[in-house]
Amino acid sequence: MKTYKGLDENFCCRDMQYEIGKKYKKEGNPKLCTSTGFHSCENPFDVFNYHPPSESRFAECEIDGKMDKETNKICSSDIRIKTELTL
Repeated sequence: MKTYKGLDENFCCRDMQYEIGKKYKKEGNPKLCTSTGFHSCENPFDVFNYHPPSESRFAECEIDGKMDKETNKICSSDIRIKTELTL
């Protein structure tokens, strides 16, 4: 599933360093608002609710595996950072 992720200026989120093209996996059941999975949004504009555009970088991602989903946010056990997006 294609999603969008916000990251800080160093391409980090929740003390995790990400790289374009790499796939990441966490064991266990992902749960929103915890560190048990990778957070992203289906709608690219929803990412702005969590990461201000002036202080953040953004990526298009592919998620897979187990998921926990809310209205505008998903937490998944697997994520691949496909490309960085610019505004």
